[in-house]
Amino acid sequence: MDNLKNNSGFTVIELLVTAAIFIIIFTVAIMDFRGGENINRLQLAADQVAVAIRRAQTESLSGSNKQEIAAAGGFGVYFDSNNNGQYVYFRDNGDGGNNFDPNTDTIIETVSLPPNITLNFLTEDPLSIVFTPPKPDIYINGLSTSADLNIILFSSKNNAKQGNISLNGFTGRVTAEIQDR
Repeated sequence: MDNLKNNSGFTVIELLVTAAIFIIIFTVAIMDFRGGENINRLQLAADQVAVAIRRAQTESLSGSNKQEIAAAGGFGVYFDSNNNGQYVYFRDNGDGGNNFDPNTDTIIETVSLPPNITLNFLTEDPLSIVFTPPKPDIYINGLSTSADLNIILFSSKNNAKQGNISLNGFTGRVTAEIQDR
């Protein structure tokens, strides 16, 4: 009869401890997933800005935008920290200023950055990047330059990382990457 009193099985305490361990592991996994999601959103925003700059280069080379003849001034992208949640893609009117003028240039698109992502740093503020045909030549705020420039994006959801978009003023190479702050 003593054989029937076998104490095999789990106690309530053992089950609670096991459940607590699973809950902790699940919570850490969800938090890590959210952190990765925020980094991906920042990378996407940096890539989006880099693509806009490359688009201005390409359309200045090809001379057209959606079957329209390009203005002699080319295409550009305009950033302003006063409107740090957006930037403007425009066609320059070719007046020789090679700089964004909202009164005379054609705004093709005003692009909003994803939620919680803002412009944090511009090499020059405001920053107007214009590519003129046929090469395309690069103009920063109306001046021909071979200096590099940087645009840094900030995510309010991830203070440890920043998006860095760079334009080599000599070669025209555009890069986007995520860096530690």
